[in-house]
Amino acid sequence: MRRTDCSPRRDWQARVEELGLVWHSVGGQPYWDESACYRFSLAEIETIERASAELYEMFLAAGQHVLDRELLGDFGIPAFCHNAIYDSWNAEPPALNFGRFDLGYDGSGPPRLFEFNCDTPTSLIEAAVIQWDWKEAVFPSHDQYNSLHEALIAKWRDIAPPPGSSALYLAHIADAAGEDSVTTAYLADTARAAGVDTRLIELKDLGWDSAGRRFVDLDNMPIDAIFHLYPWEWLVNEPFGGELIESLSSTLWIEPIWKMLWSNKAILAVLWELYPGHPNLLETRRAPLVGDHVRKPLLAREGANVTLVKGGATLAETGGDYGEEGFVYQALYDLPGSGEQRPVLGAWIVDGAPAGMAFARTGRSPATPRASCRTSSKGNMSEHQYTARIAWTGNRGEGTRQYRGYDRTWQIVTPGKPVIECSNDPLLGGDPGLPNPEDLLLATLSGCHMLWYLHLASVAGVVVTAYTDDPLGIGESAPDGTGRFVKAVLRPRIELLAGSDLAVADAIHARIHAHCFIARSVNFPVEYAATYIER
Repeated sequence: MRRTDCSPRRDWQARVEELGLVWHSVGGQPYWDESACYRFSLAEIETIERASAELYEMFLAAGQHVLDRELLGDFGIPAFCHNAIYDSWNAEPPALNFGRFDLGYDGSGPPRLFEFNCDTPTSLIEAAVIQWDWKEAVFPSHDQYNSLHEALIAKWRDIAPPPGSSALYLAHIADAAGEDSVTTAYLADTARAAGVDTRLIELKDLGWDSAGRRFVDLDNMPIDAIFHLYPWEWLVNEPFGGELIESLSSTLWIEPIWKMLWSNKAILAVLWELYPGHPNLLETRRAPLVGDHVRKPLLAREGANVTLVKGGATLAETGGDYGEEGFVYQALYDLPGSGEQRPVLGAWIVDGAPAGMAFARTGRSPATPRASCRTSSKGNMSEHQYTARIAWTGNRGEGTRQYRGYDRTWQIVTPGKPVIECSNDPLLGGDPGLPNPEDLLLATLSGCHMLWYLHLASVAGVVVTAYTDDPLGIGESAPDGTGRFVKAVLRPRIELLAGSDLAVADAIHARIHAHCFIARSVNFPVEYAATYIER
């Protein structure tokens, strides 16, 4: 994990505004900061991905523990919500089930969880769209751990309201900065990309039909499904809180009310109780800790009412209107770096699966109590290193003394892997019975395409049962013996589950070149001509 200084794009403000990030600056200073980025090794990315997946499984266990032991009262959750949370947890209604783990990570030790923003997580458009656009413009040959946009579309497709239902409504409070409005509009865009009919609505425009006992829009049309960018703990405390609980039998609320369990910081103490000493957790309890720690209200947002205690003294404290609901006390984690260069990592999940990351913010202090604030900077790039050992085996005894006096045979000898016997192109005197560099390049290109196809098909809900390819590479040679590939044509034969959407299945190919490491590295065109069979 390395911080690298960068030069901001000259038109960066216009570019990010064009993509929807209208709150890119605060007080004349960049909120979206292109002056630096962070590079990660593949091993570091895999560490973050594994930690995200494991933390999600731990949250599942912690949620079940709370419900089994009837601990919702300890979370400060109103009693009239308890049965609804139990019912929702057990019924598993359709949900994006997305969220952002805020992590401390220095590239050496394990990632440590600060908290989970999973009810109305912000910094979404920055992570899913803006940082990818920045990376493509500034470092087009590099990779980025980021499939958040595709995962959201796939999940919307999975939970789309059934035929005969109303459109999907997406509700929010109009905010002066425009963050909630644009985030909601972005989620509507991803839903529409999945084929879902959408309507944007402000929460103040929701109406209650007392005769029909359900929520309606301004035209008194019933609302069957609604996404809310407004926290559950606020929703249930609105004047219509009782009606909202009643509506759960007729209206699909996304995200579901059981998210009140995970978005409450009391869950952090439950996690520590269930998994004491876990490498991805910080000690967190409901009672004050003896050592250096951070005190956090159960329901605070944007870092409000957080107290940092170090060496027995209060080092920093933020104001706000939270705290009556109670606190948790979490062991202090010193963020890496210095000054304002102290990154908090935001690791995203969709439907329980890791989907990418961004930097939730950079901090001013070694512990940064506002660990859950917004994405303030820096696309993330992962740096990969690959090694292979190539050994020539064609010495007949005199080496290369004579042009025809040696064989063009060689081996790929990679530690821990089978030896691959190879030769040269037969046109240049190679053994036609052994793979040559041209064969390997074509096969690698085809293999990379296949693996990305399988991944994106899974994300899009396309079920592949078999995949073969007979790729064709077209090269040219000059009289002086030099040559090159001028084109590659991939010809996959793909078996799909009967009833698959062939248009969606075929569209995946066009997206692969933006992802495939090999296709992005070659300088000749890669085309495809796929055949599909449904079984």
